[in-house]
Amino acid sequence: QDPDFVHQLARYEPTVYLQFDGLTAQTYDILRGRDLLIIKQKALDRLEQAISPSLSITE
Repeated sequence: QDPDFVHQLARYEPTVYLQFDGLTAQTYDILRGRDLLIIKQKALDRLEQAISPSLSITE
């Protein structure tokens, strides 16, 4: 949640993996006990600005 963290991380050219359980708050409430959707969307936005994104979709 720290905006500067992503810029510091980008210097190391990391591979970052994020798990998305769905695209609704209800899904996260059921699976994780709280709504994480907005947090994950913000993380993606910040990563996209700092690091070249490459997406891999799995089932």
